[in-house]
Amino acid sequence: MPIELPRLSSNAPIFVRLLPRLAPIVEAALAAGVAAVPEGAAMPANHFADVVPLSMEYAALFLQRIDDGKSLTREDLSKLEVLVTSFAEDRVPLRSLTDGYLGGLQVFWQMIMEEAEPSDIGDLAALGAHLIATIGMLTTTITDAYVDVQQSIFGLERESRRVLCAALLRGEPAVDLAARAGAAIAERYDVISILAGAGLPPTENADAIVKRRWARWAQHALEDIAGASVLNTFDGSSGVALLPAAVDGRERAMRDLATSLAGRFGVNVYVVERLSVPTAQLPDAARECAEVVELARVLGRPTGLHRLEDLLLEYQMTRPGPARDMLARQLEPVLDQPHLMEALDVLMRHGLDRKTAAAELHIHPNTFTYRLHRITELTGIDPSDAHGSRLLAAALTVHRAYPSQRS
Repeated sequence: MPIELPRLSSNAPIFVRLLPRLAPIVEAALAAGVAAVPEGAAMPANHFADVVPLSMEYAALFLQRIDDGKSLTREDLSKLEVLVTSFAEDRVPLRSLTDGYLGGLQVFWQMIMEEAEPSDIGDLAALGAHLIATIGMLTTTITDAYVDVQQSIFGLERESRRVLCAALLRGEPAVDLAARAGAAIAERYDVISILAGAGLPPTENADAIVKRRWARWAQHALEDIAGASVLNTFDGSSGVALLPAAVDGRERAMRDLATSLAGRFGVNVYVVERLSVPTAQLPDAARECAEVVELARVLGRPTGLHRLEDLLLEYQMTRPGPARDMLARQLEPVLDQPHLMEALDVLMRHGLDRKTAAAELHIHPNTFTYRLHRITELTGIDPSDAHGSRLLAAALTVHRAYPSQRS
C-alpha cells in the first residue's frame, strides 16, 4: 500500500526560491553525478549530452508533482528507461549508473537545503519525503531497465558462447558460431571439467535457482583466472570450460578454483584439467576429463584438482569391457552382507593391516579375521593373499564406480 506523502504549505516560500535557481542546481547535480562515476572523467564531453535536458525536465517535473500533491510515477520515467537501455547496451556498469544518480541527488538535496531558512523546516521535511520516494522509483526503474538489457543482449551473448563451446567440444564447425559470439577460436585450449557433488535443494524450483547461481559463480571465477570471457558449458552441476592455453599452466589456480567453489556451493567440487589441447582434439580430451572427474567423485575423492595420472589404475580398471564385468562379479557373493563389505573396504584402506582395520571397526581382531575367512569362503578369493588382495581391491574400485554392476 503506497504511503501518502505530505504536501507543502500553500505558496511555500522555499518553492518560490527554488524555481529561479533550478537550472544551476541541476547543472551542479549533474557535474557531481559525473564526478561520482570512476569512468566519468575519461568520457568525451558530449557523452552525457542526452542526460542534461532530461535531468532538467525531471527536476521540473519533480517539483511540479510536489506542488500537485503527487509523486513521480513509472510512466513519468519512460524516457529514463530509454536512456538507461542505451547505457546498458554501451556496457556502462550498473554500479556506475547508480553511483552517478545518487551522487547527483545528494548535491541536489544539499543545494535545496542551502536555500532553506529556519521557517521552511516543515516544507523541507515534505520535500525530503518526496525525494526519498523518488529515489525508490528511480532505483527500480533503472535496475529493471538495465536487467532487461542484460537478460536479452548479455543473455544472448552468454548463450552464443555456450553454444560455441559445445560445438568445439563435439568437433563441429564453429567459425560462424565464433563470429556470432564475438569470440576468436584459439589454436590450443586448457580443458577444465567441473563437477559439483550432491547437495542441491530437494525442490525443483530451488534446484534451478541454485544451479543458475552456481553457474554464474563458476563463470566469474573462470574469467578471473583467464582474465577474459571464457567458453563454458558448466550448468551448476557439471560442464566443461575452455581457457586459451596458458604458457605457464594454471595448476595453483585450478586447485584454488575447486576449493573456492566448494566453499561457496557447500558441496564437494571436483576439477580435472588437460593442458594445451589442440582444438581438433577437444572432443577426446573433454570426454576423458568428464570420465576422470566422475571417477574422482564416485571413488569419494576430496574436493580438489584431479588428473588422469592420479587415477591411472582406477581409470583403467573401470573401462567398459568383459574384464570390468568379471571384476564386478567377484563381489556378488558378499554384496548383501554389509559387515563383510565393510571389513574388506577397511582392510584395503589400511594396506592389509588387520589390527588397525579391526580397531577402526571397534571389533576384536579375531572377529575381524573371522570375517575375512567368510569372505574367502564366499568369494573363493583370499583377501590376505597378495594376488587375492589386488583382485578384491580392483573389484571394490569397480563396485564403487558402478555399484549396480552385476551379472
